[in-house]
Amino acid sequence: MKIKLPILITFSFFALLSYQNNSTNIEEEEGAEAASIQDTIIEENAVAPVDEINEEDAAFVKEYATSKYLGIYGFDFSNKLEGNQGSLLIYPESDTSVLFHIEVCIGAPSFNLGYTAGRLIVKNDSALYQPAEFESTCKIMFYFEENEIKLATASGFGECGFGMNVYADATYKLVKKVTPKYYNNGESTNYNFRDFK
Repeated sequence: MKIKLPILITFSFFALLSYQNNSTNIEEEEGAEAASIQDTIIEENAVAPVDEINEEDAAFVKEYATSKYLGIYGFDFSNKLEGNQGSLLIYPESDTSVLFHIEVCIGAPSFNLGYTAGRLIVKNDSALYQPAEFESTCKIMFYFEENEIKLATASGFGECGFGMNVYADATYKLVKKVTPKYYNNGESTNYNFRDFK
């Protein structure tokens, strides 16, 4: 039995329309989940806006020359965990220094992690991170730009205490312009930036 052309075209149109709608729904769901991940990071690390803070939180909103860098940054906020994902917190400590925390996951199949916290001396919108415990094996450059921070590991200096094949190299986009309050190195305890030594 032959199907008449108008009927076939009509069927194909509705099939395509159904596929497009399903694709849109999937994209919307993935976008919502990605936004939820961002919201969780913001909620767990942020200090309330200046007009809502209490006396204890007031210490986290001091104005320094480095305050222009403060914020919660990240890359690839995807629920698929197919590739590298990471977050970067920047806390202004003085006019010339910031504190930071990085957490990176390389995704499936190993899901190896890497995280570290430290102090950076910022000059000309850049800084070198060379931790004392990995002084001869680890060098990471931070390049501060508008609404993003680029991290690049120096050639031959990639042993920074992260998991296997984990590197911090990426462009971390600004997620929220707030002062991070604390960080967590994969443990149950939160560490306040203001207590960092």
